[in-house]
Amino acid sequence: MDTLQKIPLRIYYRKIDELIIDHQSDAAISRAEYLLEKYPKNIAVYKLLGKAFLDKQDFDYANTIFDVILRVEPDDFVSHIGISIISESFGNLEKSLKSMRRAYELEPSNESLQIEV
Repeated sequence: MDTLQKIPLRIYYRKIDELIIDHQSDAAISRAEYLLEKYPKNIAVYKLLGKAFLDKQDFDYANTIFDVILRVEPDDFVSHIGISIISESFGNLEKSLKSMRRAYELEPSNESLQIEV
């Protein structure tokens, strides 16, 4: 029997997110890619995959994932933050600031974002 048939997706998402928080990016990426094989249009999994690549500092892959997400959900907060971090690491401060401002517009009450801005 397939593992996904036994575990609700929201719990599987939570497990992937916990792996990212624990800096176990490779395990998180592996699980996210597995889910994408089963559910190739699942935007929630793409968000987790982008976060995992960002945590791993694989900025090229993370940037690609966040771009895909923003084409589907232009107001995705996490993707704008991710693009901002990636752009700053590449020295593109203008793009970084633009993405950070967009994230701030989406969640102006986010305290850590207020400090960053």
